[in-house]
Amino acid sequence: MVLRQGLGTVIDRLDRPGAVVRWRLAPALWRQTGTGAASSLACLTVRADGEVATALGHGWEAPRYGRRRLIPLLEIRPAPDTRTIITAVRFAGAASGD
Repeated sequence: MVLRQGLGTVIDRLDRPGAVVRWRLAPALWRQTGTGAASSLACLTVRADGEVATALGHGWEAPRYGRRRLIPLLEIRPAPDTRTIITAVRFAGAASGD
C-alpha cells in the first residue's frame, strides 16, 4: 500500500478469473456506497479495468489461536475479464484534496 497524507492506494493485479478480493474492516458501523464502503473511520473506493461487484458483509478473524470473532468485510468480485482492481482508502480526518 502506498500511503500519503491519510490516503492509501492498493493495486491488485489478477492473473486468472475467479479471484475475489476481501478487505477486513475495523469494527465500526460500515455502510455500502456505490463504489465501496464507508464508516466514521475510513472510506474505501474501488475502481477497476472491468466490471466488479462489491458487497458489504461479515467474516471471521482469528486474533489469536483458539479465538475467533466476527468482523465486517468488503468483498470485491471481478468479472472474468477484469485484470486490475484499485482500492483507495481515505482515513477519517485526511484532507480530501478537492
